[in-house]
Amino acid sequence: MGQRPQSSHRRTTQPFVDFNPIEFESLIEQHGAVVLYERAAVCGCRNADGVDQPAVGCPTCGGSGFAYWGASIERAIIQALDLDQNTQMAWGSWSSGTAKLTFMSSVLPSFRDRLTVLDSLFQFSETVPATTAAPLPLRYWIGSRRDVMDVGVVPEIPRGESVGARAEALVAAMATATATSVERDVLYARGYTGATRSQLLVRGQDFEVADGRMRLVGAGAWERVSVVYVTHPRYTVTSFNHGARDRWLANGTLARLPVAMMGKLDFLPSESPGYV
Repeated sequence: MGQRPQSSHRRTTQPFVDFNPIEFESLIEQHGAVVLYERAAVCGCRNADGVDQPAVGCPTCGGSGFAYWGASIERAIIQALDLDQNTQMAWGSWSSGTAKLTFMSSVLPSFRDRLTVLDSLFQFSETVPATTAAPLPLRYWIGSRRDVMDVGVVPEIPRGESVGARAEALVAAMATATATSVERDVLYARGYTGATRSQLLVRGQDFEVADGRMRLVGAGAWERVSVVYVTHPRYTVTSFNHGARDRWLANGTLARLPVAMMGKLDFLPSESPGYV
């Protein structure tokens, strides 16, 4: 193991143009983003009926066909970020995005591994069934960040008001705003019942947020809740450079090179909700 086959045609210099692996891994360690890396495994529910299809409602994979194990904290250089938002589709808005992530050579990638970038935050919006018996079944953990912002009391303005009236109300509210340190996790919540009844939900009165989860606590009998919250972007590995990137050097040693992989934002209907 580890010995390169001998050849009478071996070169005395390095036969390729590439970076210095040691220096590159040092760059990843010093400047890479913190990533929660979860390994994918095919779920056993895919073979339960002999057709290799995931079972809807499987308690292990949530119907995605993949379970996750071996979570670890890694660092990665993130490049080539891309986000495509299509708002003209017949069934509403659709978002897709990709990124290239380069990890240390010790990382062994696999198709459908899950990468959560803990150093980044973005907004995510969804509507879920309302329940007070358990935390709301949001797709992702709720992240948080603290910012100093100008905070004022902005009244809820009816949809029938003109744009000018809405702008004037906002300007008036912000005229008396004060700089305040604000915890930003759940940015907006509204409860709905039927097709006509809805109401903005107030933190501490209608809901609470703790340990990345949102729970309804008020007496309002809502059927569903629309939520806008802060979370960490999560990617699913779609392609990667495996052992073919490793190189034999002129001195006869095998150099393990950093592993680059492409990830796709997992806004996919087949993905299981939340963290399994």
